[in-house]
Amino acid sequence: MRTTVFGRMSFDSASVRAQDVALVPDEAAWAAGFATTTGYTENALDEFGQNAVPDWQTGSGPRLHAWTRGLERISLGRWVVPGGCDAETVIPPMGHHDISIPTSTARRPRQVPQRLQQLFAHRGWARDQHGRCLHPFWEQLIQDARIGLHTGLGSNRSWGEAVVANAVVVDRRDQVLLIRHSSPPDSATRLALPGGYALPVDEGVAPARWWAGQRPVTRAGILRAASRHVAAATGQVVPADAAMAITAAARPVTWLQTTANAWTVEFTVLILLPRGVALQPRDGAGACVRSLADLGDRVGLVDPRHRRSLLAAVTRIGPGIANCTAGQR
Repeated sequence: MRTTVFGRMSFDSASVRAQDVALVPDEAAWAAGFATTTGYTENALDEFGQNAVPDWQTGSGPRLHAWTRGLERISLGRWVVPGGCDAETVIPPMGHHDISIPTSTARRPRQVPQRLQQLFAHRGWARDQHGRCLHPFWEQLIQDARIGLHTGLGSNRSWGEAVVANAVVVDRRDQVLLIRHSSPPDSATRLALPGGYALPVDEGVAPARWWAGQRPVTRAGILRAASRHVAAATGQVVPADAAMAITAAARPVTWLQTTANAWTVEFTVLILLPRGVALQPRDGAGACVRSLADLGDRVGLVDPRHRRSLLAAVTRIGPGIANCTAGQR
């Protein structure tokens, strides 16, 4: 008999935490949903709940909750999720992406490739009837009436966890590099950190092999992704001898990029430029340079999604800068 059972996580929480700690051993850098076996804190859930008011996935069905009819656990780590809760599928502009599989409760539902299922098992994630992986703390999120999760691929390019690397670039004159962008729900122009998704090239993996299931996540790859996005967004090239450190790691819940089956893990990378190298963003790039001394008064102008990460990195510039190892890639 199939039963829905909550109360303990149905994924390998010890394995997930061990992999997180191996990637970012600095406990001071651990933020929401990272390097933990117990899930999100109440404060994090409150924040996610406040952000849940506007649902930007307008073409999606209702969010899945623990009380949604048809949600069943068939064994430890294996679930059946009901249909009707899929996020609107957005075909990515790039040619490479995992194939979207609409949720079905048919007797023999369509499966994601076996190589991907092996990857999900290695990462310690639970899976549903399609072999799609499930967010490490999805059970906690769907038990919160304010939150819940859509199912399916939605606006994401790949099943499972996608790496996002954001950069706090600082020079020796105590200035920080920021970009200007508009963000939902009000499309207001705010200051933000340069950054974005990691790509196969950051990990030294051919795209074809990455999409087939070879998807490593390494510290060096995260640092490369951050440097690449800085150069692309601002024109500022990160020298090989810049000091770099991961100052924050989190699994946030955002409505454009979080479903039960696809989500992001976000890393903030502090980049301290060598002496004699100034912040000089490319003209027309939409980037700007701000003094750290003025940041306290201007932090309200920073995108809320980046505000905490920016402040966490800035606190490392004092005595903590010794933890940054020059030349890490």
